[in-house]
Amino acid sequence: RDESEMKIIFYQLLLNFYAVQSLISTLSKSALKVPTALRLFQGFKNPFSIAAKDTSKDLAIRKSAIEDIIALSKGTSNGVKANQDTKSKIEELVKSLEKLNPTKKITDSPLLDGVWSLVYTTNEGSSAGKIGPFVGEVTQDIRLSESYYSNNVKLFNGIVQASLGASWDVLSPFLWNVKFLNIKFLLFGNTISAKSLEGTTGTWRTTYLDETFRILYAIGGKNTVKENVYILRKLTK
Repeated sequence: RDESEMKIIFYQLLLNFYAVQSLISTLSKSALKVPTALRLFQGFKNPFSIAAKDTSKDLAIRKSAIEDIIALSKGTSNGVKANQDTKSKIEELVKSLEKLNPTKKITDSPLLDGVWSLVYTTNEGSSAGKIGPFVGEVTQDIRLSESYYSNNVKLFNGIVQASLGASWDVLSPFLWNVKFLNIKFLLFGNTISAKSLEGTTGTWRTTYLDETFRILYAIGGKNTVKENVYILRKLTK
């Protein structure tokens, strides 16, 4: 891009900066507290927490379902623009994968380590990479040995970035209590806004994990009842 185009992008980003401030405010003011999350999941047993025994048929079903989910998710902006028919088809494919979950103890599995890319979510807000009118690329970097992960959103080839840091406590073989730490916003690689999120929490319920694909449900923020599904595929270990 020439200098004039970069200036136009810069001014557009400044006009949409309010959206990032709104994101920071939402996370800091309305995150789900641990006692509420535990009440919601108290007594809940994950029907998919017991690993399925793979057969050649099961492997073929899983491979086909994953390929179909990826194909259906293309062009939906991480699910934000998915129509109801696409959402219904993906929901059915998710159910078929969950029944064949190959990983018994998901929450401390070494398969979690690495960088994951968001394929699809039913969340239509910032967790889907939506900042203002734009939807960016979302990745998640999990460091199991450190009990730390970061959610990262990139717009305009990384000119605009947002990063959310968090840790977690393991509650069960499929459940995490997520503890948000901080959020920062970068423009042209420079941090222009940062805020501590200490004391705010959410809950992850993971129902499927293999070497390259993961399905989880998250609850928190303004929504304290409905879980949103997140589907991710691994980029690097």
